Amino acid sequence: MKIGILTSGGDAPGMNAAIRAIVRSSNQLEWDTYGIFYGFHGLCEKDITGSLNNFKELHPRDVSQVLGRGGTFLKSARYPKFQCEDTRKTALQNLHALEIKCLVIIGGDGSFRGAQALYQTNLDYEILNDFRIVCVPATIDNDIPCTKYSIGADTALNTAMECIDKIRDTACSHKRVFLVQVMGRDCDYLPYMNGITSGAHIVLGSHDTADIRTISQSIIEGLSVGKDFVVIIIAEGLQKIKSGNSGEILNIRDEKYSQFTASEMVRRELISTLSEEFKDRIRPIVLGHIQRGGNPSVFDRVLATRFGVAAIKTLDLWDDQINKQPVMLALQNDGETNDKIVSLLLQQVLDKPTLTANRKYQFLNQLVIRGVQYTHAKWPEEL
Repeated sequence: MKIGILTSGGDAPGMNAAIRAIVRSSNQLEWDTYGIFYGFHGLCEKDITGSLNNFKELHPRDVSQVLGRGGTFLKSARYPKFQCEDTRKTALQNLHALEIKCLVIIGGDGSFRGAQALYQTNLDYEILNDFRIVCVPATIDNDIPCTKYSIGADTALNTAMECIDKIRDTACSHKRVFLVQVMGRDCDYLPYMNGITSGAHIVLGSHDTADIRTISQSIIEGLSVGKDFVVIIIAEGLQKIKSGNSGEILNIRDEKYSQFTASEMVRRELISTLSEEFKDRIRPIVLGHIQRGGNPSVFDRVLATRFGVAAIKTLDLWDDQINKQPVMLALQNDGETNDKIVSLLLQQVLDKPTLTANRKYQFLNQLVIRGVQYTHAKWPEEL
C-alpha cells in the first residue's frame, strides 16, 4: 500500500506531529509513505525537469525531530487552479503514476472542499481504483464543524493569551486602551476565548456590530473610576461598526475601507467621539501571524498524534466502511468524561455551517465584563 500526505491552507502548530504519527503508523504496517510538498500545488505541478520531485518517500528517521516544530515541513501553498477540473485530473494522474491510492489531507475547510472535489473528479473519470481520502482538521480558527478541536487552535489561543498579558502590563503602566486584533476569520472561538482568559474589557466578534458610542462610554467610565487599563479584543473578521457620530452602520469590508484593519477602523471611529483627554490613549495592535507560529502545546501534540494514528487505522479498515467516500476525523465526546476520534463522511461535514463562537463562551465573556448585569439572563445548558 502506498499513501500520500499533504498539508494545505494556512499552517497550524501540530501539523508536523500529525505527519510524524502517520509516517510511523504506516511504517508499522509496512506501507510506503510519500510526503507531497506544497499542498495541492505540489500534487499537480511537476518541476522544470518534468519529474514529480514534490513527492518524497518518508521514513521514520525523516520525522524523528519534527514533533515539537511549528508550521509544516511539507510546506503549504495557495493554489486557486485546483478549482479547475483539468487540474484535478492532472493530480489524479500524478498519483496514478506513483501508484498512490490513499491520500491524507491535513488542513481546514478549503482543503477539505478540494479533497471532495478531487474525489468527485475521480468518480467522473475513473483514474484511480479504490481511491481513499482521509482528512485531518488542522486550523487555528477551530471552525471545522463536528469536531471539538482542530490541530493548532490550542497553541494559537495560548500564544495570543501570552501576548495579551504582556500588552496588558504596558497598558496598565500608561493607563492606555489597547485594541487587540486576533485571528480566526469568521469564527469567534479565538476572540471570545482570549477575552475570557485575558480579562478583556470588551470583545467584538466577527458577527457583532461595534457600537462606537457604547464602547466610548464604557472606556470613559472605566478610566474615570480608576481602572488602570482597557483591553478590547477585536476579531479580524469584524464586519460592522455603528458610527458614534451619525449612527450609520459601516460595512468595514467595503472596498473603500480596504486599507484599514478592523482594529484601525475601530480606533478611527473612537477618536472621532472621544475628547482630547482620551484620544491619545487608544492604541490598535494586530497580533497577526504570530498566532500561527511557535512550538505546539502539549494538547496539540497529543491531539495531532491521535489524529495521525487514527488516519492510518481508518485507511487500514477502509473495506469495513459501507460507504467508500472521503472521511474526516473528528474529536467528539463519548460519555461524561471521555472523548474519542470518530470518522465522519466528509460531505456531511461540509454541508454544515461554519462554526462561530459557542453561546457558552459568549455568555462567560459577558458575565465577567465589569458592570454587566446578568440577573435575568438565561443560563446556557452547558457552561
